[in-house]
This record gives sequence, C-alpha cells and structure tokens, in this order.
Amino acid sequence: MMKDQYTIKPMKGGVYITPQKQQILRHSIKKIPLPKQLFFPLMSKRGQQRKPIVEHGSTVLKGQKIAVPLNAQTVPIHASSSGILLYPNERHPQNLCIQTDDKKQTTKFLTLPNPMRATPLELINRIEQAGVSGMGGAGFPTHLKLRKALQKQPDTLILNAVECDPYTACDSALLREKLDSVLNGAILVIHMCSLTRCIIAIEDHQTELQQQLQQAIVNRPDHLFEIITVPTKYPSGSEQQLVSLLTGKTIDSEQTALDAGVICFNIATVATIDHVITTGEPAMQRIVTISGPGIRLPGNYSVAIGTPVRHLLNHCNITDDKIIPIIGGIMMGQPARFMYCSIQKETYSVWIPENVTPTAIPQPCIHCSECAYVCPRELQPQTLFRLTKAQHWNQLEQDNYLSECIECGACDLVCPSHIQLTQTFVQAKQRIHAIKQSRHKALHAKQRYLARQNRLAKHAKLKQQGTRKLKKPENVNNLINRIKNQVEKNKHNPPLNR
Repeated sequence: MMKDQYTIKPMKGGVYITPQKQQILRHSIKKIPLPKQLFFPLMSKRGQQRKPIVEHGSTVLKGQKIAVPLNAQTVPIHASSSGILLYPNERHPQNLCIQTDDKKQTTKFLTLPNPMRATPLELINRIEQAGVSGMGGAGFPTHLKLRKALQKQPDTLILNAVECDPYTACDSALLREKLDSVLNGAILVIHMCSLTRCIIAIEDHQTELQQQLQQAIVNRPDHLFEIITVPTKYPSGSEQQLVSLLTGKTIDSEQTALDAGVICFNIATVATIDHVITTGEPAMQRIVTISGPGIRLPGNYSVAIGTPVRHLLNHCNITDDKIIPIIGGIMMGQPARFMYCSIQKETYSVWIPENVTPTAIPQPCIHCSECAYVCPRELQPQTLFRLTKAQHWNQLEQDNYLSECIECGACDLVCPSHIQLTQTFVQAKQRIHAIKQSRHKALHAKQRYLARQNRLAKHAKLKQQGTRKLKKPENVNNLINRIKNQVEKNKHNPPLNR
C-alpha cells in the first residue's frame, strides 16, 4: 500500500535538458584553500536581518558565532576561519568581513556522546545554534522546518537527490563520497520527527549512484530507506514538483511539503545535520560545483562559507575580470557582479560563461504559448508578462497567480522572442511586496492618527463637562511643611496601640 501511494505521477510541464555532468564527476571532491578575506552578508537570502555580536577589529576563532538573527526566521553566522573581524564599510556594505590568518585557531565544540538518546528538542536546538539552513538553494532555516514537523506529524522523509540543473553535480559527488553521512543524517531526522519511512529520490539516468545506494541500504538493519527514480526533466528537483511527482498532491505557494504529509530535505542538508550533531561544529563548509564552458577542468570543490567567488575563479586560473559568473546554476542563478559576492550555505553551483557575449535583444511576444506548455505550475506566463508590463499590480495580487511562479526559468529557455520572463516576474514580485509594505505602513499610520483623534475628542468632552479636574503639581516647600506639621502632630498625639 505504501509503495502504491508513492509511485511516480506524470509531471506537468517542464523541459528535457541533456545533463552535462560526466566531466564534472571525473575527479573527486577537491578543497579550495582559504582566501585572504571572507564575506558574510548580514541580511539573509529571505530578507531577515542579523546583527554582529563581536566588536569591530576583534580577533575571532574558527567556529565562533559572530552574528545573531534579530528574529527566529533565520540562522546565526559563524566564522569559517580565525582572523580579524571587520564591520561593513564602503568596500563591502552590508557584509561582515574576516581577514583570515594562518593560525587556524578553533573554538571548543561540545559533542553528544549518543545523539539517538537525546530528545528531539535538544537536537533541534543544536541544529539552530549551528546555523544549519537548506543547502538546496532556498536557504530555509532547518530548525523551523523540524519544529513545524513536530506539529504537523508527517510520516515520510523525502531525500531530494534530484539535480535537474544540467551543469550541477555537487549532490552526486556527495552521494558518491559521503553516503554514510547522508544516511546517518536521515536517521537523525527520522528520530527527531518520529517518521516511519525514507524515500531517496534520484534521477533515472544516475544508474551508478542508484546501485551504490541500493548496496548501502540493503546492508542497513533499519529497512527504512527506499529508492525512487524520477524522470530527468527540469525542474523535477523543485520541492513542489518532487512532492507532486511522488504523492500526486499539488502544493501551492502558501503550503509546504508538510501539508502533503511528508518532509523534504536536500541530501546536503541532512549530511550537514549529521556533521554538526556528531562533531559539534557549526555549518562552515559546503560542496560547490564549478562548471561551464569558461572553465577547462570543471569539478566539485569543498569551499569555506564566505569565500569570494572571485577567489574561486582565480583558483581555476580564470583571470578575466570581464567574465561575470552565475551563482546558483545556469537556470536559476544570478550574476555575481560585485567583488564581495561570496559562497553561502545555499550556494550549490557557480557557472562560468566562456566569454562576454551580448544578450539577445528581446522581441515582441508572438503568443506562441510555448512558455505555457513548459510551465510546471500550469501558469500562463505570456498573460502574466502582459499584466506586468501594464503595471496591473492589483490584478496580479488579487489573482495570486504571480506568487505561484517558482522562478525556474523554463519559460526563458523556450521563448523564441528571447524575453526575460523570469526576471520580469521577480521584479514584479518585488514591486508587489513593496506596495504591500507601503500599504501596511499607511494603514498603521492611519490607525495611530484615528486613535489620537479619538483620544483628543474624549479629552475635550470630559473637559467641557467638568468631570476631569487636572490637579496642579504641589510646591516642594509646601509639601515639606505639610510633612513637618504631620510629624509634630503625631508627637503630641501618638496613635493608639492595637
């Protein structure tokens, strides 16, 4: 019955892209040396602010907490290396900077002797303090997802090993070289959330990894794991699409996988959970794929959090400053235009173009509906584009269609007019968010104004009726004389004993 429940359902939309991962996986994971400077943005990817807790110019140790969130919606920042901490300035605004040293001084870490005997809340608190967040690209705080899972009580864990980006292979390298850490991290999640089953979702063309996974889970005594292959079709690795493929349930923008009775984690996230629980160290490293036509030897690299992207290019012998790499994969990535753009916990790929090529000039929409055919959310991108260009923000907000866009970039790939639909939708979302914030501030100001007007009207009415008598403050000398007279009176007429 359980197997019938999680058979593969047909995927709506999407586009087939030939994977380019053979050359990337030719070599094992290599380690990038530490740069001279590390950069840590104070604002998280989800727009949550953090504040530094170490003074400017102080010496910090590796693993030391250097910034804490202002609310529980993000995670703290830890130093990936020892060095001197510098506050944001004109050269790196909104970024903490660590000038690294060669001392390799590390703070002390507290380990758990037996994590399986710890309570779920103890483990979740450790994960929160270690700064673990989603490493599949979204960057959602892991402790929030786990705490919500305790309330929703799902029964299945989905390990997302589907790398639908054609030039990304960091998860494949992780499975090949650190499979035990992935499975042990999954066991910890199963223990924390009281789950009964774990599904490892992987693309159908990864036959070697499927065999390796099968051999690993057969020898385990728990029998909790099951491998399910999904079609190599972009964007099948998106959480919403993956849950829909496995469960047949559609998740809208206001829901999560927990609403479908499952909890979904990227395999890099559960491997990090295993690392921080067993060693006590915070999340300070991650595996990044460096690929693209602009690099001669692409591969997977272990990179310290905060490493500048320019340092990675220099390590790969790419010295042309005109080349702008794409952070986050070729399909959903963003260009790294600033020197302080750095590798963060959600950065899984750096794509390097071959040369600086001019962007194709967008042409008028010909209404071919190719974008609608490939949209995995079954939207009408051409209609959304028309409403966005006409600035019909109220209609876009009321219909709520724009919020359903997952910004996968499939529509950009097939558009014959070379219209940058995804970028247009991202900017439209930002505009609608700004309008909502402005509307909320205006409503708050109006409520304060009306409350003040009511308060003044009530005060004037009471004053007119004479029911409110304002008592003038008593003179200090009169108060002293009154107290003295009362003391003298008590001397001559002492109170009776009770």
